[in-house]
Amino acid sequence: MDTPSKQEARIGQLLNELSIYFEREKVFPELKSQQGAHLPVDFALCIDDFLAIIEYNGAQHYQPINKTPEAVDAWKRLNTNGNSRLNFTKKYDIPYLVIHYLDHTKLPEIIKKFVNDIQQHSQQQKIKYTKNTKGYFGSYPYRKFEATEVLSQKPSTNPLELTKNSQLGFVKLGQDTILWTQSGLDKLRAQIDQSQQTIKKYEAVTAKLIMNISDLEQQLEQYQWPATAESIPDFTAKFRKSDAPKSPLTTEAKIYIHLLASSYHLTGHEIKRKLANEYQQTISLTTIEKYIH
Repeated sequence: MDTPSKQEARIGQLLNELSIYFEREKVFPELKSQQGAHLPVDFALCIDDFLAIIEYNGAQHYQPINKTPEAVDAWKRLNTNGNSRLNFTKKYDIPYLVIHYLDHTKLPEIIKKFVNDIQQHSQQQKIKYTKNTKGYFGSYPYRKFEATEVLSQKPSTNPLELTKNSQLGFVKLGQDTILWTQSGLDKLRAQIDQSQQTIKKYEAVTAKLIMNISDLEQQLEQYQWPATAESIPDFTAKFRKSDAPKSPLTTEAKIYIHLLASSYHLTGHEIKRKLANEYQQTISLTTIEKYIH
């Protein structure tokens, strides 16, 4: 059996959640291709001891994947095989759901409705679950389900399936159990160690930033400016740490900007104009606003 696609795996999970027994890639003696080969079905369900079939059709079922003759021939075979499955289900009164790939986000509601319609004994009709996804129902009672292997008691869920995740290095058994390979476990531990080192690095940077902010706040509190003054005091210290035009502001400059806003109630735009006109300092409004609050 081929590895199921992501959406087929999701369908299997939903059937398990509904406690519906199913078999993957089941074949039937009466269902064959035009060349005489058995045609498997994606999901053969057992619902109230009756057989039902679900097919998930990807994009390649509706148009060739490219314009090469091989791709067109493959698309034609898929269409022919799809018609063979549909005719088989009609002939033997088997509820048949064909899910269009565009409806992959609606799988839970589609499957629940299909199962409910079977339990309600829908018959002799085609039901549109969406614009593209349809269910086909023949006469009731439907064909009985026959397990591939003799079962003493019908299980309520899908037999155990193995799913290998090569990227993470583990094998998943069913829904609840994971077996790690040694290499996968070593890889996981290395990733955890790297993550912890990154966290410590950012913790150190954050702590340093908090200390710098705390120091700046203390300097602001300790810096003495006349609380009441007829005119704004001149700034006599350096605005920048170096002569470069975009050099960082000095602590004194930051305090002065804060003072202009807090004690003399200048707006950011007013401070920007004052610094440009009186001190020939081109400081962006974004930078000014950092220190006026």
